[in-house]
Amino acid sequence: MKYSVKVLLWLTVTFTLLLCVLYFVISYDKKNQIDAALSEQLEHLDISYQQGLDRFSVIAHTAYISIQNDTKLLEILEKASKKEDVDGKLYGELYDYYKAEYEKLTFLDVMYVQFILPNSTSFVRMHKAEKFGDDLRGVRYSVELVNKEKNHVSGFEEGKTSHAYRHVYPLYHDGKYIGCVDIAFSSTILQNYTMRANNIHTHFIVNKKVFKTTEWQRNVIEPYENSIEHEDYMFSLSDHVNHSVLLESGVKIITPLRELVNEKIATKKQFAIYKEVEDKVRIVAFLPINNIRGDQAVAYLVSYTDSNTIKTILNNFKIVMSVITFLLVLVMVAIYQGILYRKTLKHELQYDGLTKIFNRKHFFKLAEEEIEKSQKYRRHVSIVMVDIDFFKRVNDTHGHQVGDEVLYSVAHILNTSLREADMVARYGGEEFVILMLTDERNAHVVMEKIRLRIENHSFADELELKMTISCGISQFIRDETLEDCIKRADKALYKSKNDGRNRITSM
Repeated sequence: MKYSVKVLLWLTVTFTLLLCVLYFVISYDKKNQIDAALSEQLEHLDISYQQGLDRFSVIAHTAYISIQNDTKLLEILEKASKKEDVDGKLYGELYDYYKAEYEKLTFLDVMYVQFILPNSTSFVRMHKAEKFGDDLRGVRYSVELVNKEKNHVSGFEEGKTSHAYRHVYPLYHDGKYIGCVDIAFSSTILQNYTMRANNIHTHFIVNKKVFKTTEWQRNVIEPYENSIEHEDYMFSLSDHVNHSVLLESGVKIITPLRELVNEKIATKKQFAIYKEVEDKVRIVAFLPINNIRGDQAVAYLVSYTDSNTIKTILNNFKIVMSVITFLLVLVMVAIYQGILYRKTLKHELQYDGLTKIFNRKHFFKLAEEEIEKSQKYRRHVSIVMVDIDFFKRVNDTHGHQVGDEVLYSVAHILNTSLREADMVARYGGEEFVILMLTDERNAHVVMEKIRLRIENHSFADELELKMTISCGISQFIRDETLEDCIKRADKALYKSKNDGRNRITSM
């Protein structure tokens, strides 16, 4: 594998790992910011919800104080608690007496007021005059609880056909318990209040399993249908809900996140999710509602809001990751180019530019190391000096370009004819120096083969020049310096030249 490919592969792996680590760190920070934004939305929804409940509580308690202090009303209810109102006279008397006050309460968003006897029988429903005398045991847990413990109870409660926020208060006359009053508020009113207070879409979804019967299906005043959020929950088809917007939200938000919503609802805890929809980010927050009995998440208050905060977080994340990726690419490219430049520079400092073999300086460095090792391990080392015969004629006759071709070809033949452990370098001009890890006799055998190969080779293709070399060999003597060994090889070379060239001399 080429060095440049290895470097590129290493940088690619490093780049990928760095990008993954940074992506994880930045994603973790993004998640924390989004979680904070979702928690803030849940907090706002809960605050609005509690404000609505507080408003209900104040209105209900004010109405209760008025009723508890109304002697005539209490006297009528006490009479009804002592005997059956067979002819409905007491029922009609209480209904007519309290009607005006009840109408005032409806302007304060009270859904209904119901007076109930100690045996949990409904005595008067101010909102439904024609229905009275029915037993609420097994239907209205809050009524049974107040009649039993004689304490105020409030909270969310489902009935046969609908759900409401109820405040049930015990009533006394002359210290005697005479029944209770149920002051109820519709969840629709709470939804409207939340929308007005925070300008956000909210609606209730109620678990269909909490209803004691299926009479909710026949509720025409406040009909229900399956909610878009979960198959086990219904929502009221009240006028305040923008159904087209809700259905669109179901398609674009809830459906893609169906599994997540189902998983979260199963925990019966509050949660919020978000979804990018076109150029907006929508948050859907789910606030669980427990009933008076203590059953968890019998309903949820659900809100749909646009979130510029999360939109900004997501946009910033994309920008940061793009910038980091771009910068990492720039850094990696710079590192890659720097490594290759250093490699090229190192190569230029070690190799001869023309012949592509070691230059003299680098040869001396490596040769000194090899000689040191040879002395330590008692190995043979031989130095060979090589000179191209009559090279000047080539330059003079055919020009320096052809001369350069001859130099390159001779260097190539030398380099490819030696063992990997041996080394060759351009010594200067048309001279070469070779270090061979062998004795003088074996070096002579190798160089003879090389001499014949060069002699039989045609140089400068079109010219088919014939060239020869002269060589001088010296075997390294213990405690001798490299320079001394080269000098002896150089003397041997000159003897070969003086003896007629194209030959090898050992010394």
